[in-house]
Formats: sequence, C-alpha cells, structure tokens
Amino acid sequence: MLSSLSLLASAFLSLTHAKCFHMNGSETLDPGHQRCSLDPLSPIYNVCCAVSRTNPPGANLSLGWASDICLPNGICQNKFFNESGPFTKYFREECTESDWSTGNCPNFCVQGVCYVQWRGGFGAY
Repeated sequence: MLSSLSLLASAFLSLTHAKCFHMNGSETLDPGHQRCSLDPLSPIYNVCCAVSRTNPPGANLSLGWASDICLPNGICQNKFFNESGPFTKYFREECTESDWSTGNCPNFCVQGVCYVQWRGGFGAY
C-alpha cells in the first residue's frame, strides 16, 4: 500500500513539475517556471510561465519577482509594482518540450527578444 502511494505521489509530482525548455532546447534552471495547465486538452498544456514564484502576481518588486499569470493564448503576463508605479509585462516563455518544432510549443515571437512592458498605459519594447 505504501509503495502504491509513493508511486502515485511521484507521478503527480512529475506531472505538476514538468521540465520547461527554452527555444534552443536548454532546460530552464528557474524552479518557478512551470507548466500553465495540468489539462492535456488545454491549448496551454505545453506552455510554461513563472507561475510558481513565492511573490504573488501584482506584488511589490522589492520582495522579488512576482509570479506570472498564464493567459489563454499562451502569453505569460507579469504584473508588479515598484517606486515608479505599476507595470505589466507580457512574455513568451518556455515549453514543456525541448524540441519546439513539434508544433506543441508557442509559435509566436520566435525571432529575438519578445516582450512588451506597460506602465501607465504607455508601451515600451
């Protein structure tokens, strides 16, 4: 019985803590980056964002980076504030597959740096 529970717990942890990979195939070293959805039928099942940081979305940056929010289109949204005011950033982060050519990874923003930052309604790239 105990071994069955251990096996079940191990399977659950491997599902919830899937590895996340950059476009070049290298694994992210940040443990805060995790799979956006546990539902294999979800369009963001293979998308990774920084959803497991200790600082919640919208928090003060002085306490560390805030957690991302996974948007339904696969973009990672990061909201935080500091002495300059509130900010919102949008990123394409990682994928749970090391080979991005499979078609299961985000296929937007594949050339160079891809993020948008908003402060007070004005965008900066």
